Amino acid sequence: EADDGSRVLTWRITPHYGQSARDSDDEFETAVRAAAERSFAPGIEHGAFFFGVGNHGGGPTRAHLRRLLELQRDETLPELRFSTVGRFFAEIERSPGFEAVPVVRSELQHHARGCYSAMGEIKATNRRAERALVAAETIASATGAGSTSSDRETLREAWWQLLFNQFHDVIAGSSVRSAYVQARDQLGAACAAADAVKIRALSQLARSVDTSASPGGVLFAMNHLPWRRNAAVQFDTFVSPTPGHRTTHLRSSEGELIPVQWTASEYHPTVRRWRRLTAVLELPPCGYRTFDLISDAATRDTPPQPAAMPERCGTTDGVLGITSLRADDGRETLAAPAGLVVIADDSDTWAHGVGAFRAELGRPAFESADGIEDGEHVRVVRQRGSWRDSHIELDVVTWRHTPVVELRLRADWREPRQILKFEVPAALEGARTIAAVPGGVARRVPDGGEEPCQDWLAVEGAIAGEPYSVGVVNDATYAYDCLDGQLRVTLLRSAPYAEHDPAKLPDDFARPYLDQGWQERRLWLIAGRGTYTTLRLPRLAEELQSPAEYVMDSGHAGELPRDASFLDVGPDNVVMLACKPAEDGDNVVVRLQETEGRAATARIVIPRAGVDARVEIGPWQIRSFLASDDGSIREVDLLEKNV
Repeated sequence: EADDGSRVLTWRITPHYGQSARDSDDEFETAVRAAAERSFAPGIEHGAFFFGVGNHGGGPTRAHLRRLLELQRDETLPELRFSTVGRFFAEIERSPGFEAVPVVRSELQHHARGCYSAMGEIKATNRRAERALVAAETIASATGAGSTSSDRETLREAWWQLLFNQFHDVIAGSSVRSAYVQARDQLGAACAAADAVKIRALSQLARSVDTSASPGGVLFAMNHLPWRRNAAVQFDTFVSPTPGHRTTHLRSSEGELIPVQWTASEYHPTVRRWRRLTAVLELPPCGYRTFDLISDAATRDTPPQPAAMPERCGTTDGVLGITSLRADDGRETLAAPAGLVVIADDSDTWAHGVGAFRAELGRPAFESADGIEDGEHVRVVRQRGSWRDSHIELDVVTWRHTPVVELRLRADWREPRQILKFEVPAALEGARTIAAVPGGVARRVPDGGEEPCQDWLAVEGAIAGEPYSVGVVNDATYAYDCLDGQLRVTLLRSAPYAEHDPAKLPDDFARPYLDQGWQERRLWLIAGRGTYTTLRLPRLAEELQSPAEYVMDSGHAGELPRDASFLDVGPDNVVMLACKPAEDGDNVVVRLQETEGRAATARIVIPRAGVDARVEIGPWQIRSFLASDDGSIREVDLLEKNV
């Protein structure tokens, strides 16, 4: 039973879900008889036996069918009836003992905890493909730009490629190495398809904006999330687009001058004037703003310099990580420095029989730290370290516009059978964890066990009797552990490919290991008074993984205004799971979820369709609405049938 009271009837398969092609007819009959003895719950008159050859696939053989037909005449067995899962559950619900079926209000865990982190590359690519497809669908559907039948078919095929690779064992990280060559290609194709649809839509939008009053060029910036936010825009370009004119500011349609910070580009050794333009822009809900590019020659009366960068964290020579993490009221939330820790891992790929990864081998050595950026918008301290044969870079990044501390890990990882985690020792009394899971959140006792999560998690507790929380948002990881207040996010896990106990291979066997070579991960850390809800973690997770889009453009005529919003969703405890074309017709489907466990009146505004609606949404509830061009909306289910 979920937090919102919804229930799903489940059945634990006994003894197994299939048979081997090598099983004899007698072995098959033994499995049938074992299921007959073990498959009946008290008061339930029906049990289930799953048969067929194949691991997560395949089907029955003629020999299976012959033997089952014979066994139907065996009076020592219960009645054997060929059926379906749907009919089976219908009979369960009609059984006299159904009312006594236990209700589980916690998770049905755990099995194969190593799969939460095995093959980090495919998990990161999966997340990137998910986000790319959602962004493309949202931009094309909400704006109407580039939303053609061809684009719809392109996205449909891309979703198929993504979902195919979310099948066990691919996303679990437990496939053989050769399978991941194909998986990379398919997920990469999904990302490329999504990007093509998105770029066409953005280009069409930008070229439709009237920028005729801006002969010096403009920056078109778009936020596809349905709430207003401050977002960083970064891209490599010329510092001086024309000789003698260095770009120093962006000017909004209201005349506001926003300073530009030039940071290091990805480097071009022969072009000295080529750097990364960095600016933080306030962008409307699922909308765009257009900014003029202003040079130093046009800004003789420049605005005053901004105040000093807020000190949200501390770094110290000798520590690979951060030495402090301050809440919004200035209170320290770390009991010790937060940094990297290496864990021994002798388990197989699935980590069968393992409940926790806590055998600490040591911590990477600090080597150096340099401040590489410090300007109007962003400060970056680059730390370097090492662990045995591996080299590590950790960028500690603070932004003026956001309360988070960003950590960018880059590692040349060369360690077999080891795990790299980032440890955050929160100074919280009575610590407990809460983590994003599909469709909701999971509250867990911090007992040190390896646990799954989605894109955010938090440790909640108290400091001096007052409630405080420390949150971690990620862009590519799915595993963590927490012992009391000591939170560890799993970054890399270097088990062998597809090693399954008891067939363990010697360490000198010529087999590759997972997560070797160049690896990149990104985290946002945030601390504050209150719970995860006051930290806005669900929305922060969306923002980390949804950078602002941009188009550099010239002056031209157009029918659209310089600033516009296409979709607005609120309040803060409601997020949008999808904005997509309807499966039938040309309408748009908007899917919402409540994220804090409290009922709300949700707002849906789609100006181009004339939609300005208020709908009730319960705690954790997911509701989908089809918006018509006549300004009306109606609720539909996940299959887009009327509710």
